Amino acid sequence: MDYLVQGVGRRVWIVGHSFMCWAERRAAARRIGVQLGFPERQVTVTWFGFPGLQWPGLFDRLVENASSNEHPHVLVLHAGGNDMGVMSQKDLVRLMKLDVDKIRSLFPGVVVVWSEMVPRLVWRWARDHLAMERIRIKLNKLLSAFVRRSGGVVIRHKILERARPGFYRRDESIWRR
Repeated sequence: MDYLVQGVGRRVWIVGHSFMCWAERRAAARRIGVQLGFPERQVTVTWFGFPGLQWPGLFDRLVENASSNEHPHVLVLHAGGNDMGVMSQKDLVRLMKLDVDKIRSLFPGVVVVWSEMVPRLVWRWARDHLAMERIRIKLNKLLSAFVRRSGGVVIRHKILERARPGFYRRDESIWRR
C-alpha cells in the first residue's frame, strides 16, 4: 500500500446502526482496541453508530459528519437491517444503490465497504422469519454485486450465517414485551 510507505495517514469511518455501537465497545475491550490493530499514525478509525438508524437517514448522518470531520478514505457501511419489513426489498435496494452513488459524490475517491446484513434471531417487523432471511440474503447479493462492480469491497460475515443465540446481544426491548 503506497500511502503507508509515503507516511500519509488514512481515515476509516465505520458507520451503521446499533451493531456498530456494540462493535466499537467490544473492540475497545479487546487488545486490538477501537483502532482495530492499525497504527494511529497510519490509519485513523472513527466509529459512528446510530441506534435505530434506518437507511433513509444514513446519507443525512454522513453529511452531518462530513461538515465536522475530515472526509474518509474508506467508508464501512453496516445499515439496512432496521429497514427490513418496513419497505419493500425492491425499494430498499434502489434507495441503497442511489445513496452509495451519492456517497461517492460526497466523498470523491472513497472506497466504499459494504458490511453485509447479518441474520437476526428476531426481525422487528416480520411475520415470517424465514421469508425475512430469504430477503436479507437476496438483498445482500444484489448490493454486494453493485458495490463490487463500482470498485468497492464487501465484508461477508460467514461465521454469523448460522444464527446462533450465543453470538447475539439480547435486545431488551424485545424481551420486555
